[in-house]
Amino acid sequence: MGLFGFGKVRKIQDLSIKDLNKERIKQEVKQDQLLARIRKAGEQYDALLESASEPGMTDGDIDAASYKQAQISKSKDRFEKDLQAVMTRITVIDSTRD
Repeated sequence: MGLFGFGKVRKIQDLSIKDLNKERIKQEVKQDQLLARIRKAGEQYDALLESASEPGMTDGDIDAASYKQAQISKSKDRFEKDLQAVMTRITVIDSTRD
């Protein structure tokens, strides 16, 4: 396995600036995608909270909304964990480029 997921590269000295720049762009795209997913999950969570707090909602509707919110929270937590890993990877790439 390569160094930092760079294929056949075995040493830091074998990395080229071009390879590092490509990887940084890939990581930036992942970061943007994860930020969009986190934002969307937050919006879905808030929408469920708002709809569950409307008058006339049955206990079953409230329970269903609560379950969906829990699932959204788990997804959001996973996205945030993945985002932290991407940000760390970007930092490593930047340090390696310097």
